[in-house]
Amino acid sequence: MPGRWAKTKLFSLSPFDFTLFLDADTRIHGDVSWGFKALADGWDLIMVPSKITDKPLHNLDENEQIVTLKELGNTFPLMLNTGVMWFRKNERVGRLFSEWHTEWLRWKRHDQGAFLRALMRTPVKLFIAGRPFNGGEVIEHLFGRAKP
Repeated sequence: MPGRWAKTKLFSLSPFDFTLFLDADTRIHGDVSWGFKALADGWDLIMVPSKITDKPLHNLDENEQIVTLKELGNTFPLMLNTGVMWFRKNERVGRLFSEWHTEWLRWKRHDQGAFLRALMRTPVKLFIAGRPFNGGEVIEHLFGRAKP
């Protein structure tokens, strides 16, 4: 999964103080500059929750799901979508991305469970944005349905 490897290495790959990362299957329909303003106001990371389903961590393999729920100590954690995120370059975020990559290397498949495990160990100033920033009004996320 080279795309997920790269996503967990974004901190070191981005040359910018403030970065907006978007999965390739996203489309911008509105103003995304507010995220950069929020970073300038002191937030470290801005993300959007994933769609809620009836099964926690539904996109993970069963073993990773079980281990992640146990390590988080939470039977239904808030899933954060890693396909739309703004982040700033600072020590806290650098440690988070380093821990995220380390966690991703445990299974080398999905990045969301690894992100939650990393976030639990290395907290940052996280702003949770609303659905318009991953649901279509401002940023549309096609979740694999994108066509060239």
